[in-house]
Amino acid sequence: MKSKPLTTFILSLLDDISPGKNDTHWRRLKFSLRGNWVSLVASVITLFLELSAVTVPGSIPHDQVPVHVSLLLGVYSCIFAQVYLVRRVHLLQRCLALIASAASRVEEHVDAESQRAMLRTVRRGPRMRRFFNMCGAATEVLVVFSLFSTPPRWGESQDRVWLHYAILLMETYATSCCLNAFYTVIVYLLNVCRACADLHVALARRLETGHATSTCASVQGVVLNATLVLNAATSDLLPHLLFGVVGVPLISTVEVVSSGNLQDIYAVGTAPLLLTLFVPICLTGERLGEARREVAFRAALGPWLEELPVVRRLRLGILVAAEGRGAQLRGSGIGLLDKPACLQALKSWFSFVQMMLNLRDKA
Repeated sequence: MKSKPLTTFILSLLDDISPGKNDTHWRRLKFSLRGNWVSLVASVITLFLELSAVTVPGSIPHDQVPVHVSLLLGVYSCIFAQVYLVRRVHLLQRCLALIASAASRVEEHVDAESQRAMLRTVRRGPRMRRFFNMCGAATEVLVVFSLFSTPPRWGESQDRVWLHYAILLMETYATSCCLNAFYTVIVYLLNVCRACADLHVALARRLETGHATSTCASVQGVVLNATLVLNAATSDLLPHLLFGVVGVPLISTVEVVSSGNLQDIYAVGTAPLLLTLFVPICLTGERLGEARREVAFRAALGPWLEELPVVRRLRLGILVAAEGRGAQLRGSGIGLLDKPACLQALKSWFSFVQMMLNLRDKA
């Protein structure tokens, strides 16, 4: 029996977000940290605590305000990741099931080059997860260190110091839940888009060298349907997720640039998040769009003259479907997440940092 590494990988991802009755204690802990109603409520309470700390005069020292503003933005974004895993995980499960069914059919007769590309995606999956797990752990350490370095809020007296530490413990728990949910959503988003891109490319190569078949049209339909399901689950939440991805490193970079203090561990540690999160998302979206357009390009290069009229019409239908603008990585109100969007965001980001540098020099 021929091995199907991409299918096996997608099924492992599906199993990882599908709780069962016989789950181990570790899996149950993992699901509870990623997102349930308890962690969601704790995150919302933390959001309002940080909002009050930032807006109420005298709640925290002035030099701690940027840290709590960035934490406020981060918690805000992560709450939407938790909402995704609590309320819309069934859509992600459906998306993965569709991709697994399409991958199983494609991998039965796949060319060598496409198989190598799928193997690269399979190998990068665990590495990507380890990388983002380390990012989450490092961010958790930075946040907890900053929280415990902050003096008691609202000037609590000594007899109420327990309230200060109770708030810190709840914020530590909420931060852990937030980061688990956020990086889980990012990992699945990147892996799903990469898998869909690989299937598009494999289909394109088959259409270039062979005749169009109903199987080709069926596989294309399943992959496009999977991407549409992903869009239905994430498009309206992506702007909120990216709000923290762009806002937190912006505040941290401005803090480092304006103060010139490289000893601020939190600011220095969170400043690169734009490069480690936003750029990979946009590049993956660009790859998905290019792979879909490649289906149309290679289908046009296929053996048209050797096919019957009914087969030519089938090929034309596949070509037209591949030229559509939907079924790509996009966010409501921000459009496609691709290379032009990435370059525009980086340009605006660095322009703002340059403006802050100019203001610091004039001051």
